[in-house]
Amino acid sequence: AGIGATGSYPRSIADLPGVAHASGTRGTVVAADVASRILTLPTHPFVTSADVQTMLNVVTDAYARATWVAR
Repeated sequence: AGIGATGSYPRSIADLPGVAHASGTRGTVVAADVASRILTLPTHPFVTSADVQTMLNVVTDAYARATWVAR
């Protein structure tokens, strides 16, 4: 949508070597689900109020259209 957002994590922490043994199967599934949904929005000093409003509109619209959201 041109708002400079990026996915944050390519995989969950449970998939990292040395950590996977510490989580159970359910934790891995939940962690992978969360990692796939995290979004990073720009927060640098050059972000304007108009940029924030645009990001809000884009995220709100995406949330309204999401089929995975428990309502």
